Amino acid sequence: MTPGPTPAAVDTTDGIHAYYADGSLSAATYDAFEEATRPLEPEVAFYRGLATGCTTPIIELGVGTGRIAWPLAEAGHTVVGLDSSTAMLARAIARRSHQTRAAAGRLQLVRGDMRTFELGFAADLVILPHRSFNHLLTPADQRACLTAIRRHLGPRGRAVIDLAHPGFTYLVDQGLFEATARARLRFADGFSAERVAERRTVDFVDQILTIFMRYTLRDPDGRVVRETVDRFALRWTNPHEMRLLLELSGLAPIHEHADFAGTPPTAIGDRLWVVQPLP
Repeated sequence: MTPGPTPAAVDTTDGIHAYYADGSLSAATYDAFEEATRPLEPEVAFYRGLATGCTTPIIELGVGTGRIAWPLAEAGHTVVGLDSSTAMLARAIARRSHQTRAAAGRLQLVRGDMRTFELGFAADLVILPHRSFNHLLTPADQRACLTAIRRHLGPRGRAVIDLAHPGFTYLVDQGLFEATARARLRFADGFSAERVAERRTVDFVDQILTIFMRYTLRDPDGRVVRETVDRFALRWTNPHEMRLLLELSGLAPIHEHADFAGTPPTAIGDRLWVVQPLP
């Protein structure tokens, strides 16, 4: 299992952290919760397949802790990973020591904004895994990101956007929400972590779901070592809206998948967009 967070001094707080902010347990426990709740191999295999034949560095926006970028680097690809969270980038840097020497030299980590980034080269492949695009909370921010992607794609380049759409049932069914927003895990050293969704707000006009998640870290005796409440917000984007945003940004869809196995998408549900520059 991925190593857990380094226990800090007791720091129970009523303050609200932004998700993945410095000092947040959402960043410190991210890898462990992902490993426990979301299989990684299908996702990695999907991006490895798309990376076949790339002759330029791959750009990953929202690189986080490097869960996709490091396997791509191990597979022989050069990757430039960009993220705005110093806490998540610190986790990615900490994983460097667990990679082979060759892979460690293939991943460049950059702190930046996916709406305004300038990396100075055109890429064969730009990826936005694990719904990082949903963290852009206005159509203007989404279009700015897509326009920046377009600037960084070569004539035959492709971009992949993993987009979450929570679905109407999830948005209105409190029981379903509570069941999917609770998780517990235990580390090898006896420490344990729990995340529980305390409350949520749903803005159906601006299409924003905001979840307030309480993270609790306990020592082997069950005492609270650290606790934070982290605010997680995402904007869902309907397929017809996404197609318009792509067109306005100089991009066009090539494929739309419901999952990493290439299943055709349904009318409502998560969607993987594979896009290319418009002529």
